[in-house]
Amino acid sequence: MNQTYRKENQKFLPVLPLKNLVALPKSIIPVVVGRKISIKALEFAIKHDKEIFVTAQKAIDIEVPKGDDLFHYGTRAVVLQMARMPNGAYKILVEGISRAHIENIEEHDGFLAGVSQDLQAFPLEENSENKAIWRNLFELFKEYVSLNEKVSADVLGMFRGLQDLDHLTDTIAVQIPLDFGQRQSLLELVDLKQRALKLSVLLKKEIEVLNAEKNSRKRDQRQIETDIVRFEYAGHLAYRHVPFSAFREFSAFKC
Repeated sequence: MNQTYRKENQKFLPVLPLKNLVALPKSIIPVVVGRKISIKALEFAIKHDKEIFVTAQKAIDIEVPKGDDLFHYGTRAVVLQMARMPNGAYKILVEGISRAHIENIEEHDGFLAGVSQDLQAFPLEENSENKAIWRNLFELFKEYVSLNEKVSADVLGMFRGLQDLDHLTDTIAVQIPLDFGQRQSLLELVDLKQRALKLSVLLKKEIEVLNAEKNSRKRDQRQIETDIVRFEYAGHLAYRHVPFSAFREFSAFKC
């Protein structure tokens, strides 16, 4: 079986466990860090290049997780901003840099840590099949952006061709609504071709939903306009049949 990615940038990193949240490459997410093991991991990261291994807990009800309670596939991230809160917790902003994996997550000086390795997908060969995969995914994303006002069309300018497929897949994964399991699955799917094909399916489903919502809004708008016309017409008819004596009675009231 051909290897579809390489491991690189081996580095000891502190681990930041997240509850019910998956941090993806190319994502920027706010996190409140309040648990003791997480605060110590963050403080270690700040002293050492601000890099941290961000991963999700398998169960959200565990307050003091061990290595086996976490997914070993996560994201090497960098801390962009941090602020201390009155209760001693930190509010931070982290940016996902690369898919990463830690074989053994263990306790180290009061926090979880391990030797992280980036998982870098090999680019796809320039052939007709791969170009078709790229073009299909890009066109789907373009359609999604046109239907979703929350995503700026400027994002499309970052992608030129097959060489940008890795960046495109991660950008799409960040932009479309996915549940916890789907995000973790995409994070662990390093194979670039398989990731692109999976995202094409997810994008098609989301586009179908957006089109259905759009059509529903159009039907509602047409119904509202029809009701307004009917109301105005009914009022016009009622006005035509009001006897003149009624106006004399109304004139007795002061406005």
